[in-house]
Amino acid sequence: MKILHKLFLLIAATSFAQNTTGRLLPVAADGMYKIPIPHEITSYSNGNYSDFRIYNSKNQEIPYAKLLRQTPDDRVCYDFKAFKIASKQSVAKKNTVLVVENPMAQITDVSLRIANIEVTKKFSLSGSDDGKNWYGIINQKTFTDVRSEVSFADYLTIALPLTSYKFLKFEFDDTKTLPVNVLEVGVNRSIPCPNHVAWDTIKGATIKIEELPGYKKTSIHVSFLKPEAINRISLDVASPKHFERNARVYVLGQRKQKRKMVTYEETLDNFVIFPNMIDHTFDFMAKEFFIEIENRDSPPLEITKVGFSQQRRYMVAELEKGESYTISTGMPDRSAPDYDFPKIMYSDNMKTDLPQTMIVSIRHFEKPSDLKSDDDNVPIWQKSWFLWACICLATAAVGYFTWSLVRDMK
Repeated sequence: MKILHKLFLLIAATSFAQNTTGRLLPVAADGMYKIPIPHEITSYSNGNYSDFRIYNSKNQEIPYAKLLRQTPDDRVCYDFKAFKIASKQSVAKKNTVLVVENPMAQITDVSLRIANIEVTKKFSLSGSDDGKNWYGIINQKTFTDVRSEVSFADYLTIALPLTSYKFLKFEFDDTKTLPVNVLEVGVNRSIPCPNHVAWDTIKGATIKIEELPGYKKTSIHVSFLKPEAINRISLDVASPKHFERNARVYVLGQRKQKRKMVTYEETLDNFVIFPNMIDHTFDFMAKEFFIEIENRDSPPLEITKVGFSQQRRYMVAELEKGESYTISTGMPDRSAPDYDFPKIMYSDNMKTDLPQTMIVSIRHFEKPSDLKSDDDNVPIWQKSWFLWACICLATAAVGYFTWSLVRDMK
């Protein structure tokens, strides 16, 4: 039985060769925390993090959500200036009247932050300089379906004629529908987003650059020891100073064709290389791939360096002070969790950033020796291999003496 037990441990260690663990640093207070996922975790996880788990000290799973990952080019940030709400009154099945103070000299639009709805609503808007005498601005206008895919509320922006009233009064018609939940009123202005996208450098690549003059192309063969998630490729080009080359990234695959396996090229992405645009963003995972550059009739590029990076990912989880947490990933057969954690109102566009904690003490169980058997602390004369060795020696001795006895009798 002990031999079978040790054999099972050996198989288990091999089966979980990519299991990766770590722990979270303790948090200072209860609440939501942002957890940066370092390269050591990303490279050992599934591409969509379906195998990522957080456990507390009781080995219970802690729900988490992935932050929406946006590249700097498609990020839109807003600077919302809220107005003071002077009064809010509702009459059941009739109307809701909301009065706000406008601190701005003049406005051409106003934004309402409304809890997600899927209803059609009518409203009117009037203005006043003293809060007593009101003048019409908008009469019986309709809006519908105010909702966000990443938050529990969204902004409804209403275009206005140039207005300088110090007070604005919204009257919502509640005769056919329940009141809407207006959280804030103000002006919303788009602003340049701070470029705080974090990148982790991927090291350990074996790179072979080969010129193919017959095809007028340059081939860059890239290989890693394990599959890596690639999000950015950087090329340092010494010469020429001016160029524009079409390029592609591809991997080699195999498929069956006419009863035999053939190798084919699968293109992952196409891009163009410019002198001032040599960093290119991607989203693929591979252990080995190729970069092919079309030179046409121009001389090959003198490439001095090829670099690779991963964009930093983040998870959000609700953590408790005084609790200890561990993480686990790298289990390819593990299915994605189905948590009822909010689908992330915590996008990268949040004005107030969440506090962070870090993943530390990362370990990769890649060798059978990383997992120890329960027999390791057993005395040597009680270990199964020692007992079997004694049995084999005894059997050999009995066999030898039996053979000697038979020979003497003859």
